[in-house]
Amino acid sequence: YLPVAFNAEIGEHTLTVTSGGQSMSCPVEVYQREFKRVELSEEPEEEELPPGAGEEYRREIWPLYTEGSLPKQWAGRFIQPVEGSVVRDYGIYLITPQGTSRSSDLTLQAKEGAQVVMPADGRIAFAGNLKLGGNTVVVDHGQGVKTYISGLDRILVETGDTRMQKETIAVAGQDPVVIEIR
Repeated sequence: YLPVAFNAEIGEHTLTVTSGGQSMSCPVEVYQREFKRVELSEEPEEEELPPGAGEEYRREIWPLYTEGSLPKQWAGRFIQPVEGSVVRDYGIYLITPQGTSRSSDLTLQAKEGAQVVMPADGRIAFAGNLKLGGNTVVVDHGQGVKTYISGLDRILVETGDTRMQKETIAVAGQDPVVIEIR
């Protein structure tokens, strides 16, 4: 995760990151990317949420967006936690007569029974079943970076567990797996 503004000028910029009293600067290349646009003639039908689903999500997941984080847990690149075909890509525009929205996650249709693995080292910040999202695992990778994985068939870890990259944490089912890194 790099704190570069979404509307930064195209070209090379110097990025300075400070952590634990140490600062490091490096050049970062900003380039333009066009995201796919999907136009719908009408608003997609919204599923009726189970009673209390929104409140449960606000209680269990929203605090993780802003709560403190661990020191950096990972080294190197993150990996995709499960193989599958893309159902909805990150950043896609959904255009309806009522307006435009964007996808902030990656939705994959994984093979039923596929292992879902840690994208990078970290601690399990949440593992449980939610009325909104089903079986969900949130991994805290440190320095404010968290991976949110939902739509799982089975969860094989518990809140507080520490796992390394590529270790199995869940099993995919028939539903698409939704992956979001914040």
